[in-house]
Formats: sequence, C-alpha cells, structure tokens
Amino acid sequence: MKILSEFFDTQTKMATGQVDDAKMAEFAQAFAGYFAPSIKWAIGNDAAMTGEGDFGAMMGVVGAYWMGIKNNAARDIDCAVDLKSGGKKILWTQEYDCEVGETKMDGFKVCHAITMNDESKITDWHQGLDTKAMADARSPGAANVAAFGAMLGKWGAGDDEGFKAGCTEDCVMDCTANMVNSDMYKVYNGHAGVQEWLDFLKNFDFKDFTPTGITAVGDDKVLFQNSYTPTYKPTGKSASVAHGDTAIATFKDGKCAHMRYFNSNAASLDAIIKAD
Repeated sequence: MKILSEFFDTQTKMATGQVDDAKMAEFAQAFAGYFAPSIKWAIGNDAAMTGEGDFGAMMGVVGAYWMGIKNNAARDIDCAVDLKSGGKKILWTQEYDCEVGETKMDGFKVCHAITMNDESKITDWHQGLDTKAMADARSPGAANVAAFGAMLGKWGAGDDEGFKAGCTEDCVMDCTANMVNSDMYKVYNGHAGVQEWLDFLKNFDFKDFTPTGITAVGDDKVLFQNSYTPTYKPTGKSASVAHGDTAIATFKDGKCAHMRYFNSNAASLDAIIKAD
C-alpha cells in the first residue's frame, strides 16, 4: 500500500496539464521502476485496449489513449484492498477535471485495479472508465491516435489477429526501403499482406523498443515515431546504433487503411540481414 500511495501521489501531481509526448516521456521516466518486466493492461472494457508486454509496449497503448487530453485537476477519492487477493490487488479511484477537445468533463472517474507480485511490482493495471463518454468527446484525430496505440499494443503482445482487426480489409502497408539483402521491404495488401509483414518482423528482436511520438495529423492521419536497436535472428547480427523510424498511418472509419513505414537506417538493417 505504501508503494502505491507513493505511485499515485506522484501520478496525481504529474497528471495535471496537457498530455503530450513530453508528458508521456516524463511519466515513463518516473514510473518504469514500479512495474514488473511483463505487465497485463486494460482500458475500460474495450478488447482493443487490452494487452500484455513490457513497460514500453504498455506505455504505447496507455500513452496514446490519454494523448491530447488536458487535465485541469486530479484527485484521489477512494482506495480499497481486495482481501481475496491476499492484499495484492488494490482498487484506487481517482477523479479528473479534464478537457477533451472542446468538451469539459469535470469529475471524470477512473478506477485503477492494480495487482502486484511478491516483489511489490505491478503486474496488472486495469483502468476502469467510461470509454464511450471519452470516445464521444474526442476529435477524429485523437480517436485515431488511440486506435493506433491499441494496434501497437497488440503487436507488442504478439496478437496478430488483434493487430489486423485494427486494419481495414483492403489495408495497404508500404514498407519499401532501399535494401539489397532482403525482398521483404515492399508493399503489402490486405490482411494476408499484413500477416506476411508481421511474420517477417518476427525474425527480429527489437531491443529497447520505445514509442517516442504518436501524434494526430489532421482528422485522418497519425504520425508514429519510435526507437529501438534491432537484432536479426537468422544471422545473429545486431545493429551498432539505435534506429529511430517513422510511420504515417491513414485511418478510415476508425481503422488503419494505409501505412507508410520509413526505416531511418536501411543500410544498417541491410547489413545485419546479410548472411556471411
């Protein structure tokens, strides 16, 4: 309980203000140490907002969901311990006075159901809230950011079907790059193409994968930026420097219809793919 009191005291102080990339980076730095290596998460009862992975994968989803919201005030209003859990599950309720686009939502409640392990690290974080009220208040751009974050979480959790569910049936993924040692950097079409790309990505380890920006561009596009150091499993080779890639995703009716993925260092990727 002492650890969670400290966690939420810090969170309440930091939550006030505009939630943007800088705020998410601040959260990530302050809170990473509270979480176990593998975490389950959920936002409301939306299956698209559930997942399991490391802290970076979780922040990609949670951060994208809250992005663009302005919190004018945050208050802790209740705390309860689930005795059936041996004291490892705590329900912590907060109240926010926030602005979502042009809509003011004073007294918006969020009930955090948190489970901790024997090392007092968080293993499960369910944010119980009215996702419909939030969705109704969002601009199309903000809703797309949340949808992209959910897709990212599904990918991080290895849930291919969940990722494809966030894409239109005729989705186009343009992953073309100037490569010599692989013919997989091409244009993929439809769910079958998306699956082919996802299967190819399983040949890599993405060390320290971190979403560094998920930003709405107009009403139909999302700009995604990330950082990671790749290892290509078939050759065992790793890049000597971190890569920082960019993607532009276009949304239609809440789903990704087109994505252009830009590799920042194609030469480095080509080198680790090359077999000796």
